[in-house]
Amino acid sequence: ARQMFERLLQRAANSEDHPSGRVLLLLGESGSGKTHLMRAFRSYSHANDRGYFGYLQMTSQVGNYARYVLGKLIDALDQPYRLPDVETSGLMRLAMGLLEELPDVPPAERERFREGDVADLPQAVDAYADRLLLDGRFAACDIDLIRALLYLQRNDARVRQRALKWLRCEDLAPQDRAVLGGLVPRPQDEAPLGMIAQLGRLMGAVHLMPLVLCVDQLEDMTDQEMAPPERFRQVINTLVAVAEEVPSSVVVMACLEDYFTAHRAYLPKPKLDRIEHWAGALCRVQTLW
Repeated sequence: ARQMFERLLQRAANSEDHPSGRVLLLLGESGSGKTHLMRAFRSYSHANDRGYFGYLQMTSQVGNYARYVLGKLIDALDQPYRLPDVETSGLMRLAMGLLEELPDVPPAERERFREGDVADLPQAVDAYADRLLLDGRFAACDIDLIRALLYLQRNDARVRQRALKWLRCEDLAPQDRAVLGGLVPRPQDEAPLGMIAQLGRLMGAVHLMPLVLCVDQLEDMTDQEMAPPERFRQVINTLVAVAEEVPSSVVVMACLEDYFTAHRAYLPKPKLDRIEHWAGALCRVQTLW
């Protein structure tokens, strides 16, 4: 499984010739080491800056799984990237990378921007975002996401909290929007999946690094109120959609083998093929100890 993950991550980092990301399915009995493997995947991804990593357990009762995944991804990216060597969070590294890609902006000007020593913050953010779009790497990136990440790196908790809410696709009161220069929030149900995709694309554009999304304990959905097959289908649809929208991505799903075997018949055949055959991989994990 480790060797397979390393190969998929390498391919995702060179995604020019591939229309979609990779999917790795880990199946095994309880206690076989699936969660242990995901921790190893995180260490490997962050070593030598190989990728951005998000981990979550599928134990939610929410109706919109894309929103749930986005929230957990933002939480994971907001943690220190690699302690003790790199205390900066993944989100902040991504934001700082944008500012560092601006041509002809000296370090002193970047520092003044981060500390708030600018006459008109929204005007500065808009100007920086427009200059980034002139770079071919960012031409297809979401300009509002670029703006939000520029705001995020400001050394001001008031600005940071609003920027994080915007990234989570939460609604913002008018006074909160004003702090972000009038940035329009995206609370619509379809917005979280788009935000995940745009974050993944921006990671590739800024640092040539894939998005790694590890989703653990799919079988825990059996305890939820909705019929388990319907929840299972919704989650799989969401995760496959992330892989399809972000060519530079690796989506890892871990599940009890008995549970997956019992529920795979509820999946549409294209989704099942996507997981088990088409540019994906399936690993059966035996007990490690």
